[in-house]
Amino acid sequence: MSARPAAGVERAAAKASQERPVRLVRPGWWVYSYGPADGGWAQVVGIEWLPQGRVAVELRHLDGGAGVVETSRSAPMSYLTEATARRVGICR
Repeated sequence: MSARPAAGVERAAAKASQERPVRLVRPGWWVYSYGPADGGWAQVVGIEWLPQGRVAVELRHLDGGAGVVETSRSAPMSYLTEATARRVGICR
């Protein structure tokens, strides 16, 4: 799969996505991750609970790259469940 979904897939994903606190997101779900240049969809591969109300979310990006987002447990995150991500074409 290419590193960037087609525009129609991006629109469908944005329309289908929901927002909830990061503490409720689960491995296997897809989240919109903002990068230094732009953002993109990435799959959650792990979650680590950190001290002082923080959480580290391990991500696998569409281009195969990996990343970690560290934030507050109550921070909002746009997500797609695994089934919804398949339906809109983000993953197979």
